[in-house]
Amino acid sequence: MDKTFASNLKGICPASDSNSTTVLDIRSPDNFDNKYHVDLMNRQGLFTSDQDLYTNKKTRGIVTSFATNQSLFFEKFVVAMIKMSQLSVLTGNQVTWTLWLKRVSRLCPNYYN
Repeated sequence: MDKTFASNLKGICPASDSNSTTVLDIRSPDNFDNKYHVDLMNRQGLFTSDQDLYTNKKTRGIVTSFATNQSLFFEKFVVAMIKMSQLSVLTGNQVTWTLWLKRVSRLCPNYYN
């Protein structure tokens, strides 16, 4: 994490106050754009899991592409949102059953064969 960014976060979110909040995108917090990916390239990702998208060799190119090409980011975002809208939402016992099936398939890969 960028040292200046980390220092600013410590000032915004002191350890003694668990109710503090901050923006996810320091460059354009009120706009929908590709600047969060620019933040990641500058080591200014708020979450380790997000920052890992840039530090991981397998996903770094995607972050770089989105940071340097806002039109590409918008295009891919639309495709992803359409795919997500086509997912079935699981509720109640369906969630439990799905999690159980995933666990069984990991622990016993030949269970269903």
